Amino acid sequence: MKGCLSNKARGRIGHKAIKGGELSLLFKVDLENLIYSFIMGELDANISYKESVELRNGRKTSFWYEAWSSLGRLQEVMGGRGHIDMGILVNENIEACRNHRRRSHRVNILNRVELEIERYKENWVDEEDISLWRNSKGKCMKTFSTSETWQNIREKHTLCSWYSAVWFKHATPKYAFITWMVMLGRLSTGDRMKNWNANVDASCVLCNNPLETAEHLFFQCSYSKQIWEVLMSVGKSVHGGIE
Repeated sequence: MKGCLSNKARGRIGHKAIKGGELSLLFKVDLENLIYSFIMGELDANISYKESVELRNGRKTSFWYEAWSSLGRLQEVMGGRGHIDMGILVNENIEACRNHRRRSHRVNILNRVELEIERYKENWVDEEDISLWRNSKGKCMKTFSTSETWQNIREKHTLCSWYSAVWFKHATPKYAFITWMVMLGRLSTGDRMKNWNANVDASCVLCNNPLETAEHLFFQCSYSKQIWEVLMSVGKSVHGGIE
């Protein structure tokens, strides 16, 4: 719940933390591969949540998108034409380069890549590659953590002073969500809809005021005022007065 509260306190939708074992059991896949596939497929392939790789057999390491060499991520260094110039497929892993035939190029960076491939061949051992994951403090760790990865890839926002009035224990989700939309200025009131379509009816559906705004809907509308008066009277009868 700590991660959930942290997001809500910054004006975002909260989420509950899921343990690695639970997630693996739910999807029946390896957790690390699940997160890796998601980030590589849905987000930017160049994202730096995985800092580098200690190369062994190269079987699970992407040739282009992971920092296995001293040059860094080759996709960033060489751009979109790199796989064409090198004759190595864009989705290839490092192990496939064991049969790569070294060539001489006119462009220096291509020759440097050829040298990195030769170094890999010379140091090849039949062991699993070791991924080094960057944590929230910028240090590289051999242990994968979903929470640390999430902290690296998520958008960070400032704390909101009003979050506890929206997200609290026993709050009705539907009403909390509407209030959250109001606080962000995203509720589809008449004044906002008029910006999207000049011909839309922007009047208040409760009192027929010519222009419906969030301020009017919740505090100035005659119908809303009646609701507030009833709530205040109920509060006074229950608690003996409200200060």
